[in-house]
Amino acid sequence: MIDKYTICSFDECTACAACMNVCAHNAITTQEDGLGYLYPEIDLSRCVECGLCRMVCPALHPLTLYKPQDVYAAVSRNQWEHLSSSSGGAASVISRYMIKSRGVVYGCSQNNYLDIKHVRVDKDADIDALKGSKYVQSEIGLCYRKVKQDLLANKTVLFIGTPCQVAGLKSFLRKEYEQLYTIDLVCHGVAPQRMLCEDVESNSKTERKENGEIYVNFRWKTKSGIRFGIQLCQKERDRLNILKSIRFPYNAYITAFMTGLSFRENCHQCVYAGVKRVGDWTIGDFWGLGAYQKTQIVGKEGVSLLMVNTDKGNRLLQEVKDAFILEKRTLSEAVRGNANLKSASARPKNKDLFKQTLGEKGLNAACRAALSHKQYFKLIVIEEMKRVPFLMSVFKKVRLFINQKKYNGE
Repeated sequence: MIDKYTICSFDECTACAACMNVCAHNAITTQEDGLGYLYPEIDLSRCVECGLCRMVCPALHPLTLYKPQDVYAAVSRNQWEHLSSSSGGAASVISRYMIKSRGVVYGCSQNNYLDIKHVRVDKDADIDALKGSKYVQSEIGLCYRKVKQDLLANKTVLFIGTPCQVAGLKSFLRKEYEQLYTIDLVCHGVAPQRMLCEDVESNSKTERKENGEIYVNFRWKTKSGIRFGIQLCQKERDRLNILKSIRFPYNAYITAFMTGLSFRENCHQCVYAGVKRVGDWTIGDFWGLGAYQKTQIVGKEGVSLLMVNTDKGNRLLQEVKDAFILEKRTLSEAVRGNANLKSASARPKNKDLFKQTLGEKGLNAACRAALSHKQYFKLIVIEEMKRVPFLMSVFKKVRLFINQKKYNGE
């Protein structure tokens, strides 16, 4: 007998929405719990107990994962594409190729801070809406159904999302489609949109409105490198006017995210946090590029990590490689720079305190309760060091010298 809530256990649920999409009776919706995390809820008056929701749940039926065939550092040859992207522009390059080939792209778009979700894009002019890191859980909605409609219409489809979202799509489809290409992101974890809304509204004088006129940048490029934080912007036509910038760790939302306090419970036991991947490609930041072996790519404006995981992904790379500056690297180097290619984000020891305080007093109080003065001080010192180019340059050269000796001795 099915109950109102249980498809898989709460601790395993990723809110991938495969169950909601597969339900022909629309008996399943995603609802927020007391802290804003999304979980499926079943309307028992509509449910016919067919069991499809459990049949397509990737937490109950794990998918095949692939070990990368090749690993690259990648930067778009188009300078504007590179500078306007969060990292090296890998996702934008392949997205534009798909649109040019008369395909469609599904990815996360931020219309405003109240509206961050997966959307369908079929015009080159709309690709820019998919740019930028969104350190919040994107709502899938009924996106998978639209993907299936496109596939059945024989369209080529590119789907970009977190590994659990890619897994959700594949589980929903229940068969392989040759014209479907998937890109999974190197993901640390996801936080609920309600938490972001609280933070934005506490840092701006704008009341929460239906049109949600505030747009959020979670990271931005500077002369000395990439900075993390919350940057509140006002959208005016095609421009974003910056209203306020609060760097990590001086903002509660980004601090809770960067320390893992705000992640869903399943993120701390993520089955996709490893070298074996669910997508045809994996992309992320190539953190630590050149720290173990010398590189010809200058990474101050961001460099994409590009992992080719399947034969299909390899064929696609051959079609788009001329749009990239590519440098072949080793998988071990990629793992060293991205901890979540090795294991899931550890559950912070004060997470229960964070969640309790969050429900009672809000986000700012929850961060103060969960992080000690010593932890805050350490975060501040590290971030302030990154703002001094000379110190960072010396640190990187020393690290390269030490790591090369270790690397060559392996």
